[in-house]
Amino acid sequence: SQRISRLIASGGVTMVTPAEAMEADQAVWSLDAQTLEMTGNVMLLQGQNMLSGQRFVADLRSGAGRMVGRVRTTIRTD
Repeated sequence: SQRISRLIASGGVTMVTPAEAMEADQAVWSLDAQTLEMTGNVMLLQGQNMLSGQRFVADLRSGAGRMVGRVRTTIRTD
């Protein structure tokens, strides 16, 4: 039987969890590799903190992520 191994979303993608929200032009979620790659105008919001760049790659097993391409960040400490 066939099963889905990869999901691709494009045209303005928004992903929301209880702790954060992400936006990008495109997202590719590999179910087998448990990775998420978001590309094009990526923005990650965690509370009042913001991180943006052109590409974000996350290993969903380990919880580690990496933002690349003209990365900018805003960290609020108040």
